[in-house]
Amino acid sequence: YIWPMIILSLLTIFVNGLRVKLFGGYYNINLKVNEWFGLSAITTMGNHLTPFRTGVAARALYLKKVHKFPYTSFLTTMAASYILRFFIYGLFGIVLSLIILRDYIFFNILFSALVLITIFPFIVFLIFPIFKKTKNNFINKIIKILNEWNVMRKNYRFLFKIVLLDISILLIRAFRLFFAFKAFSFDVPFILILLISVFSMLSVFISLTPAGLGIVEGIVAFSSEVVGIGFVGGVYASVLDRIIAVIIIFILGPIFSYRLMRNSNFGL
Repeated sequence: YIWPMIILSLLTIFVNGLRVKLFGGYYNINLKVNEWFGLSAITTMGNHLTPFRTGVAARALYLKKVHKFPYTSFLTTMAASYILRFFIYGLFGIVLSLIILRDYIFFNILFSALVLITIFPFIVFLIFPIFKKTKNNFINKIIKILNEWNVMRKNYRFLFKIVLLDISILLIRAFRLFFAFKAFSFDVPFILILLISVFSMLSVFISLTPAGLGIVEGIVAFSSEVVGIGFVGGVYASVLDRIIAVIIIFILGPIFSYRLMRNSNFGL
C-alpha cells in the first residue's frame, strides 16, 4: 500500500500546482510546468518548516519578483482559496455527517460546527459589497483585495474549475487515508474515510504548528474514534500518511527551490 500512497502524495502536489496555475492564469500570468508544480512543492515544504502555513510567503515572493504579481492580488487568491475550501469541505461534511453520524453522540456538536463553517463563506460568496477608496493608503490596499474578490466571485467558470480541483484534493486525501488504514489491516468503508478526510482538511487551516503537525493527526484519530474505527487506528494511519508526504516533499522541495532560483536568477 506504500506505492499507491506515494503516487497519491505526488498527485496532491500536482493538483495544488494546477490551482496555482489557474490563479496565475486569472491574472494573465502564464506559469510553466516547472513553475506551478515547483511552487506547489516549495509551498508545501515551507508549510512543513514554519507554522501558520507561512510557506505561501515563498510563493508570493517568487511571483512578485519574477512575474511582478502584486502582493494584494496574491492575498485575494489566498482569501478566495479559504472561502471556497471552507464552503466545499463544510458542505461535504454536512452531507456526510447526515448520512453517517445521525445516531452518534457527537452528531449535534459536529453538525453545528460544520454548519457554522459553511454559512460564513456562503454569505461572503453570495453577498459582498463594493468598497470605495479612502485617503489612507493602507486601508486602500485592503479595499483593493476586497474589491478584487468581488470581481472574482462573479467569474463562475473560473470558480467552477477551482472547486473541481478542491474536490479532487479532498478525494485524493481520502484515498491516501484509505491505503494508510489498509496498511495496518483496518478495513474501513470509504464513506467513513471521506468524512474523516473532510475533518482533516479543515484542520489543516488551523496550522498553529508546521503543516498542522499533531493537529491533523489528532483530528484524524478523534474522527476515527467517533465513527467507530478507533483512536489508535487513526493515529497509525495519519502518521504513516504524514511520513510518506514529508519524505516526498523534502525530496522535491529543495530540488525545485534550486531549479526555480537558477532558471529565473531569483536570489542568485
